[in-house]
Amino acid sequence: MPKIKDKKGKKLKDPNAPKRPLSAYFIWLGEFRNRMKIENPQMVRDVKIFGVTAGQEWKKVTLEEREPFQARHVILKANYEEQMKGYVAPKGYKGSGKKVKDPNCPKKPSTAFFLFMADNRERIKQEHPGIAPAQIGKILGGEWKVFDPVQKGEYERIYEGNLEQWRKDKAAYDADYRQRQANLAAAAPPPVQQVQQVQQVQQVQQVQQVQQVQQVQQVHQVQQVHQVQQQQHMYHQY
Repeated sequence: MPKIKDKKGKKLKDPNAPKRPLSAYFIWLGEFRNRMKIENPQMVRDVKIFGVTAGQEWKKVTLEEREPFQARHVILKANYEEQMKGYVAPKGYKGSGKKVKDPNCPKKPSTAFFLFMADNRERIKQEHPGIAPAQIGKILGGEWKVFDPVQKGEYERIYEGNLEQWRKDKAAYDADYRQRQANLAAAAPPPVQQVQQVQQVQQVQQVQQVQQVQQVQQVHQVQQVHQVQQQQHMYHQY
C-alpha cells in the first residue's frame, strides 16, 4: 500500500490529481525568466536576486498589460475545473472528503476583457487552426490593448451592469443560506437531548451484547450436556 502521509502525519497529495493552474504572475514569470536567460543569465542563476528582481518588474506591469496573462490563467483554470468535475481523491489522500462547492452560489461576472474574449475566441481559432488555448488569450490581449475605446467602453458598461446584478444575487443567496442554516439549527435537538439519544443507543447496544454472550454460553452448556450424555451412553454399552 503506498504511503499517503508525510512524516508529520499530514495527508499527501494524489500524484494523479489534476494540476492546479498557474496564476497570472507565474505565467508572466515564466516568460520573464526565459527573457532574462538571454539578457542576464548570471542574475537568473542567483535564485534570491532573480526573485527580488522579478517582484520589482511585476509591480511595473500595468493592469492592462496583465490582462493577457490573467486571460491565460482563466483558460487554464477552466480546463482544471473541467478535469476536477470527474476527479475524486482516493481515500486517505489530500482532498478526500472535501466539501463540494454549492453550484447554486452566484458566480462573479466576467470582466470587460473576458467578454471581449468570449466574442472573439472562435475567430482566433479559425484564423489559427490548432492554436493552444493559452495562446488565444495572448493574441486577444494584444488586440485588447489597441481596441477602439468606444467599443471597449461598451464592454465595460455590460460588465458593470452584470456586476451590479451579481451583488444583488449574492446578497439574496447569502441571506437564504443564513436562513437555511438557522432552520437546520432550530430543527436539531438540543445538545443535552443529543447526548441522551447517544446514551440510549449505547445502552441498547450493551444489552444486545450481553444477550448475545448469554446465548453463546447457553449453547455451550447444551453442547457440554450433550457430550456428557453421549459419553455415559457409550460407557453403559461397554
